[in-house]
Amino acid sequence: MAKFAEMTTFFTLALCVNSFAAEPFSVEVTARLGTAEQSLQSFSLENLSSIRPGAVRESIPGDRKVSQWKGSLLSGLIEAAMSALSPEKRAQVDVLILRGRGGAKAMLPRALVQKYPIIVATSRDGLPLGALGPAMTILPWTTRPTLKGEGAPLENLFVAGLESIELANYREVYGRLFLRRRTDPSAMRGEKLFVQNCLTCHTSGQGPAVDEIAQHSRSKRLSDSGHPTVKGGPVLSSRDRRALQSYLDAFLGEQGADQVGQSQAAARSNVR
Repeated sequence: MAKFAEMTTFFTLALCVNSFAAEPFSVEVTARLGTAEQSLQSFSLENLSSIRPGAVRESIPGDRKVSQWKGSLLSGLIEAAMSALSPEKRAQVDVLILRGRGGAKAMLPRALVQKYPIIVATSRDGLPLGALGPAMTILPWTTRPTLKGEGAPLENLFVAGLESIELANYREVYGRLFLRRRTDPSAMRGEKLFVQNCLTCHTSGQGPAVDEIAQHSRSKRLSDSGHPTVKGGPVLSSRDRRALQSYLDAFLGEQGADQVGQSQAAARSNVR
């Protein structure tokens, strides 16, 4: 019986290792800097093994179990992919758009990738990730407490079934959301908070568009009521809420001025 149990254990472990090795895996990295999308590199499991390894003992959202996650540092993966870009293009990248299985999408500021050891994990406690894999982004959100003070929606940044990473520039992708008048410190702070925390939901249909938020905030002030409780949503202090309100008010004012200008231009054109 003991020998049978030993053989069964060996067979089970061998099966796990073989399935891990055979599991199809590819993360496509592209860049959208300007009008055209550029394919940079496709990372298979074998490619990832050449990237600087990373490991962390962490829990993940919705699962309190602390596990040993191993894989490759996301910063190393990005640096390898960006080797195909010119120095000027590399300097423009300030956001990573992560996409996972089932349409999952998250926007990760590049500054966090450079500052913290975020990994693309391919194993958990020595085994394949199963339903979470083949790869998943893991952030050191409990082992590096300062990460929670960075003003990013951390729960959304754990992307299971990671399939692609798009390197982009906030202003190029979401230029209309940036204020032209840049003299109000509170509105500038609110703009940064909105870009880092709110774009994923409020530009993809998961939440109301910024125009609708700005209109709604006139009657139900964000600074008073705060953000509705949603999973992975931002945790806003009273100062954050006031800054976001300043940004939304300024955004609405600029949009209104644009509409007035367009109406006046159209009226002048009709007179001619």
